[in-house]
Order: sequence, then C-alpha cells, then structure tokens
Amino acid sequence: MKAEVSVVIPTRNRPGSVRDLLADLSKQTYPLKEVIIVDSSDQKMDGKLLNEQFPILKIRYMQSQPSVCIQRNLGILKATSPYIFLCDDDISIGESYLSILMAHLQKSGAGAASGLIMQYENGKWCHEYPPTSFGKLLFAFAFQHSIWGNIDHIPVSFWQRPFYFLLRRYYHRRGNSISKAGWPVLTEFKAPVSKATIYGLGASVIKKEWLLHSPYDEVLDAHGIGDNYGVAINFPGAKPIEVVTAAEAYHLQSTDNRLEGATTYYRRLLALGYFLKKYPRFNWWNRVWFCWSLAGNLVLFRSRRAHRDATYKVLGAVLVGKNPYWMGFGEGKKVVEAE
Repeated sequence: MKAEVSVVIPTRNRPGSVRDLLADLSKQTYPLKEVIIVDSSDQKMDGKLLNEQFPILKIRYMQSQPSVCIQRNLGILKATSPYIFLCDDDISIGESYLSILMAHLQKSGAGAASGLIMQYENGKWCHEYPPTSFGKLLFAFAFQHSIWGNIDHIPVSFWQRPFYFLLRRYYHRRGNSISKAGWPVLTEFKAPVSKATIYGLGASVIKKEWLLHSPYDEVLDAHGIGDNYGVAINFPGAKPIEVVTAAEAYHLQSTDNRLEGATTYYRRLLALGYFLKKYPRFNWWNRVWFCWSLAGNLVLFRSRRAHRDATYKVLGAVLVGKNPYWMGFGEGKKVVEAE
C-alpha cells in the first residue's frame, strides 16, 4: 500500500506561479491525498475556483500572516498524511518526481528526500556550482566558506597538484556536511543517491514527525531567508537528507515578492550566526570560524559596496551579541525584519 502524501505550499502574491505548480501536481503519477495552500497574499486567491480548475487535487486553502516559516508550520500542522511534500511556489517538476522520491523513501526507510534542485545560471540549468580554479578552492578552504559542487575536475598546475590532492582528500572525507564556520558543503552528487547534512528543502518529501520535531523558525523574516538550514540541522542523523539524482526540480526563481540581493545576503548571514548560537551542536569555536569566514567575504565583496557593508554590519552584530534574530528569540518575538 502506498504511503499518503500531503503537499504544503506557502505563497504570497504569486497566483500565476501557484497555478503553474498546481498544473504540475495534477499530473503526478503518485497519488496525492491533499494540497494545502497557505496564502498571505495582499489579494487572496479563490480556493473554490482552484478546486474547480484542478478537480483531481483536493485543495485546502487557508490564509496566514506574511511569513514563509509560519505558513509552512501551519500547513504541516494541518496536514493529515505521514509524509509532507514541502513545495516552494515557484518550482516546476516532472510527472514522475514524487513517484521517484516516494519509491526511494519507502525502500530505504529514510525520513527526508529531495531531487536535484536545478537553477538557470549562465544560460543553462545546473544543480552545482563548484570552484572554477585551484585558487578559489583554496580560498574557500582557508575561510571555511560554502562549496556547492564537485571538486574533482578543477584544472591545476604541476606545482599545485600535491596541495590539490590534500584538499580533495579533506573534502572527500567530510562528504556533504557543513564547514567549521557552519556553511553548507556539498561536493558529492553521486548517482543514485547522495546524503547531506544540509540541502534545499523547497521540493522535498519529509516525514511529518520530523517536521513537527524540527519546525521552521518563526523568528526569521517574512521571506524565511535561511529557513531550511534551521529545520535540517535538527533532523536525526549526521546526513539525514537523501538527494535522489534521478529526480529534478526546477527552481524558476520568480521575481515577484523577492528581496534584492544585498538584503537577502545580509539576512542569510544573520540567520547562520543566529543558528550557530542557538543550537547546542555548535560551540564558540564555530562562531570564531564564522567571523573568520566573514573576513573572507570582505575580500570577496571589496568592490561591491552593499554586500561589503552588510558583511561589516553582521560582523559587528555578532561580535557584540546584537544579532537581531537572537535578540528577537530571547524576547519571544516572531518575524523579525532585520534592517
């Protein structure tokens, strides 16, 4: 007997994207028990009309205050299935996407699975963004920055080879984990499945009990910048997320209701600094490395003033204990809009 799956879609001011997504869901070869839309749009959608347009889907429409994290948590609580398909409102998936993930989950007994998250970059769809030179790999290692891509095919000179060998061995031993500074490190995308500590959850199927144990952090801003990290870090096991390479989800990156780059960057830094202080798996040494990684960012963004200024601002907030998210958490606040 097939396990039941509920879909949870948080959305705000993207009715066109939601309808495109519902069209994809209506074609899934795996049966869906329900589709829960949690809407915080300025002009609400018509839930009855959506059910008429997509009769094969049992759509449950509800409204919420603007907060991706609150919206997701509300949808998860209302879901009636043991598995939740967490679904960003601007993705596109093939008709066998859920069938592939559910077949893997039921065979392996895993609690969280995602397909490859594809994004359109530099004229093509891709799921990894490896360092393009030995110098960039060395820089990422020195400052414990994130790496998101296979590092086995970086061109190196004769004199760089022994150092490149050591770096490859270091990252291969760590696998898909997190750096000392807390940043996600994904260097292996092996077929048929790769396991990871952190991965994008915007097109993932996860056991409801896991999500109830590790809910989305409602202190974060309304856009939920950094939200998936805070959820995944409390999943059981060292590498609980299983990335099934046969499945692909296309992140269309809708421009509607999207923050500009420097603000997103600023809040992502704040979110990581907050998680490093909040969760007991991290300690003061991780926070020192995080500050050191920000020093590396100052070098990277030396000619981009907005990002450079945001880095200085976060570094100062972390050093004096004034991270807005940490302060909001201590005061019991929700939806802190860090400026």
